[in-house]
Amino acid sequence: MEERIFHYTKGIHMKNILTQKVIKLSKGFTEFGERSCVSLTTNPVFAKSILPAKPVDPNMSLDKIAKNGIIMSYDIPEYQQITDMKEATKVSKGYYRFEVSSDIDLMSWYEYRSYCKSHGRINEKYFNALENFLYDNESYYDVLFSLKTIYKDKWLNIEVRDVETSNWKRLTTNDVLNIMTMKEVKLTGLKIINPSMEILDIYNN
Repeated sequence: MEERIFHYTKGIHMKNILTQKVIKLSKGFTEFGERSCVSLTTNPVFAKSILPAKPVDPNMSLDKIAKNGIIMSYDIPEYQQITDMKEATKVSKGYYRFEVSSDIDLMSWYEYRSYCKSHGRINEKYFNALENFLYDNESYYDVLFSLKTIYKDKWLNIEVRDVETSNWKRLTTNDVLNIMTMKEVKLTGLKIINPSMEILDIYNN
């Protein structure tokens, strides 16, 4: 029996995905040598790596300390993942997963890291930290990468996570209507100057 392959995502991204009928490549941290990709996993439970983060100091935020839309990397406040699932679900507007076909070209973490290195210089410190991040979030052996966008014809199923039971259920017509009428969530557009390893503190897929 083949393993199921999933792309987990936050509700704040669902309207764009369903409207455009495509799971786009993440931009990645190209300044460190990372290549744009879609991250996937064979983990059928939950991808902890997509949990949102919040400032350790509730009085601090990127917007508050930015000047003219620019923030220095050493000014980035300390962040921590939100592990309370009810709070995390509220912040992210729910959690969803797309089951995709196994006939797309996929890379393991080792293959992806090697690919990035062979297509330009990479920051080994960054990739080592990212590898530790995958270990810490129980994703190292499950994670997969696609270097191509994943269009609707490769989607097998879409499910939403029930925050009360932790179970996954197929998306219904009402779920889709709720997503399409969801109020837009403004994501920060701040430009980070002099990027450094501190950016890993707010790394979210």
